[in-house]
Amino acid sequence: MVSRRNFLAITLIMFLVLFMFQFSEFMKNFYNDYGTNPYADSDTVLTQNTAIQTNDGAQAVADGNDYAVVIGSGSASSDTGRVIKQWCSYYGKNIIYVDDPSSYSPASQHMPEVIFIDSAGINYARYTEDIERIVNTGCTVIFCSLPSADTIKANERLSSLLGIRDVVHDNAAIKGIRLFDGFLLGGEKWYIANNEKEEKYQDMQTKVAWYALKAGSKVYMAGVHDDMYGEIANEDEPCIIWRYRNDKSCIFAINADYAQSNTALGIYSAMLYEAEGSIIYPVVNSQSVIAVNYPSFADENSEQMKKRYSRTMTEAMRDIIWPNLSGLTNRLGAKVTYMVTPQYNYKDSACPDADELEYYFRLFRENGDEAGWAAYNLQDSTMRQKIVADYDTFRRNVPDYRLVSMYINASGRDKTMSLLKTSLLKDVRTVVTDYDATDRLFTYLSSNVTELRTTNDGLGYSYMNDFKNRSIETALGYSSVTLDMTDVLAPDDNSPEWSDVYESFAINLDGYLGSYGAFDKNTVSGTDTRVRRFMAVRCSSVRDGNEIRVTLTGAHDETYYVLRTHGEKIESVNGGTFKKIEDGAYLIMAQQQEFTVKLKDADALRYTN
Repeated sequence: MVSRRNFLAITLIMFLVLFMFQFSEFMKNFYNDYGTNPYADSDTVLTQNTAIQTNDGAQAVADGNDYAVVIGSGSASSDTGRVIKQWCSYYGKNIIYVDDPSSYSPASQHMPEVIFIDSAGINYARYTEDIERIVNTGCTVIFCSLPSADTIKANERLSSLLGIRDVVHDNAAIKGIRLFDGFLLGGEKWYIANNEKEEKYQDMQTKVAWYALKAGSKVYMAGVHDDMYGEIANEDEPCIIWRYRNDKSCIFAINADYAQSNTALGIYSAMLYEAEGSIIYPVVNSQSVIAVNYPSFADENSEQMKKRYSRTMTEAMRDIIWPNLSGLTNRLGAKVTYMVTPQYNYKDSACPDADELEYYFRLFRENGDEAGWAAYNLQDSTMRQKIVADYDTFRRNVPDYRLVSMYINASGRDKTMSLLKTSLLKDVRTVVTDYDATDRLFTYLSSNVTELRTTNDGLGYSYMNDFKNRSIETALGYSSVTLDMTDVLAPDDNSPEWSDVYESFAINLDGYLGSYGAFDKNTVSGTDTRVRRFMAVRCSSVRDGNEIRVTLTGAHDETYYVLRTHGEKIESVNGGTFKKIEDGAYLIMAQQQEFTVKLKDADALRYTN
C-alpha cells in the first residue's frame, strides 16, 4: 500500500512532468511566429547593378583583367560558346571570340589565361598550322571537342598536338565510363550498369573514338572496354578526357559531347587546376531542396487517395508524407523550400483549410524551412483565377507572410514578369525555373529579381545527371534538387505510389548531396543571398612561396572560395576560415576584402608529428 505521503509525492512529480511538457509545448507555439517569413529581408542591397560585368572583343584585353579566347567559326552563338561565356562570367573573366584562326595572335603583353578550341567550327585541313601556332604560345589550351577519327588519322601535326600516338578504333563500343579520382570534386566514379536494373541509368556515350596517347599524357576520364572491365586503367584504354604537355603548352582534350552543355563548367575549372600548382576560385556554396506543389491545404482527390492510402489527401500528407519527407531532409541536414499550392482544383467545392495551413507553416518555422509559391493548377482555371484565389487564402490566414520565392515550370516562364506585378507575388525576389542545358544557372531577371535554375530532378537519376551534378558542384558549389509532388497528390491510375517515389528520392538525394557535405544547405532564399554575393565579387590572387594572397572587389559580407592544391595542406587563413572538402580541396569563407592562405606542403608534413 502506498502511503499518503508517497502518493502525494508521486502526484506532484507527475504534475510537474506534465507541466514541463505542456509548458515547453506552449512556449514553442508561443514563439513560433509562423505568420512571417524570416528570409524576407536578406541582402536586399544586392541588385543587378552590383553584379560584376565582363567585357568581350577588344575591350576584353584592354581592361587588364583575365580573359579567355574561343576559336572556331560561329562559336559566339554555338552551344559550346554560350557555355564558355557563362563559365567566364561566373569567374569575372572577359572573353574574345575568333572565327578565323589565321587572323589571331595573342597579345604578348597580356596573354589569355586559357584558349578554347571549338573543333566544330574549324576546318583543320586549312587551319592546322594556325592552331599549332596558337597552341604553342604557351597558354593553357582546351580542345572542347575533337574532329573525326578520320581527320586525326590523316593529320599527323594535329594528332601530335593532341598527344595522340595512334587511332586504335574509329568508333569503339564501351561498357561504361570511369571518372578518375582527383579531377572533379566528389572522388572516383564508375558509370557502369552492373545488372539489368541499372541499365536504365546508362545514358552516357557508349561509343567513342579510341586513341592511344603519347607518354607524358594524363587521363582523367576513360571508357571501359569489355575486355578490360575491372582491370586497372592503362594508357591504351579509350580516353575521353586527358591532358598532354609539350615543351611549350598544357593541352587538354574532351573526346565527347560534354562541351555543349553546363556539364562542361566543372570540367573547365578542373582543367585549370590541373594546369597549375594550385587554384582558388569563388563558389556559391549553397545546396537547396525544393518540394513542388506540396503541401496543399484543401482535401481533394478523395477517391484516388483513399483507394491508395486509405486516407483522405490531408490525412495522407500529415500521417505518411510529411514524416517521411521531413525525416529524410533533417537527416541530411537539408533546408527545404516548399513551393505550396493552396489547392489543386479551383473549380471544385474543396477549399483550403485554415487549420491545415497553420499546421504546416508552424512546421516550416520549426524546421527552418521556407514556404514559396508554385505557379500550378490542375484543372482548366486560368493563372489569374489561381492567383486571385491564393491571394485571398494567404491574406486571410497569414497576412504578414511575404512570399519571396516562387517556382514556375518551363512552359510558363515567359509569363513570369507579369505575375510578379500581382499583389500575391509583389515581394518575390527569386524565381526558380527548370534546368536548361546551355542557359545560365542563375542570373537577374530584373533589377531586383533573380532566376535560379534547378540542377537535378530528385526522381530522375541517371549517370549523365550524376556526372553533371559533380561538374556543377566542382565549378560553383551549387545544386538545386526538386521533388514534384503532383503525381502523388493528384494521381491517376498510372501514377506511382508514394512509397516508390520516396524510395527513389531518398536514394537520389543522398547521392546528389552526400559527397558534398562541406557545402552549406539553404532554402531558396538563402541560396539567393549566396548567389547575389557570388555575382557581386571579383577575386584576384597572387602566390608567393607557400602564401596565397587574395584580393576581393565588390565583396559583400561573407563570400566563399574553393582552393585546390596538389598535395599541399592549409596551415592557416588570415582574414577568413576554412574547412576540408576532400584531399587537396578546401572551402574558404572570406570575412575581409583581402585574405591570405598559408600552405604547408606535403613533403614537410611527412616529417612532422
